Amino acid sequence: MSITFKCPSCSKLLKAKKEHIGRQAKCPKHGASLTAAVEPPPIQPITSRAEEIAPQIDVHHDVRLPSQRRRQSSFSLTVFLAATIPSIALGYFIGREHLKYEMRSAMSKAVERMMEGVGEAFGNDPEKDEEFREQTPAPMGVTIVDQEFSVGVSEARISRVELESKSTDTEGYSDDEYLILTLVVKNTHDRKILRFAENLFISHFRLYDDVNNQIRGINFGFMTKLTGAIDGNADILPGRVQRHVLVFNIPPPKTQYLILDVDKAAFYGEGRLKYQIPVDRIKRGL
Repeated sequence: MSITFKCPSCSKLLKAKKEHIGRQAKCPKHGASLTAAVEPPPIQPITSRAEEIAPQIDVHHDVRLPSQRRRQSSFSLTVFLAATIPSIALGYFIGREHLKYEMRSAMSKAVERMMEGVGEAFGNDPEKDEEFREQTPAPMGVTIVDQEFSVGVSEARISRVELESKSTDTEGYSDDEYLILTLVVKNTHDRKILRFAENLFISHFRLYDDVNNQIRGINFGFMTKLTGAIDGNADILPGRVQRHVLVFNIPPPKTQYLILDVDKAAFYGEGRLKYQIPVDRIKRGL
């Protein structure tokens, strides 16, 4: 088997037997000495992977006119804004309403905690007041006469509450139904003015059921007045009769009767009054 190689001087193609590889020989063209050797393989150009796959990439050119591209971009921006702005606005107002709801809930809970703390500080917890627990409650419709005034529970009703706005002078009803108790207060003195001392932070009226669950009172805020309720720090003239409205949550379904605890401090007196309200005497509706 023979091999072919080139003379390094004249590039003449020469042949030699395989067993003569590495031996000295002479070029028959010009007699120069050379060594029989295998021609090295041609060097292949190095290509990168990116150059190999580049021809496979299908490049799309935008052949639209500049005015067409501007119209398309403007339309896409309009669609984006039309979808985004209402969503942002809706989220903003929903967030505000949620924040206002959380603030109202926090304030309401804070007021309830303060009222409970004040009541316990003045010893108005029926569980701790032996004298109050032993006191026989007056039935609904019966008036308890004190030294300078008398108080009785004339009606108990579950319905929506009639409200008045102090800021807009408008009237309306609550969305939900509550237990509404109507008291009849009379100034029995012939000369002295009866002072009423009820406010948003300290309530002198508490309601319990027959297993001593406290039924929470409802407060509609500073700017809302209960229709038929006596204003805080109001005066009841001698011999005058005035009605007062109290609002509570609806008692649990199996309640048999309710106990209303009235602190005489509501009329600048001392002591407490106790009334029993049978559930079967509670009316429904307006």
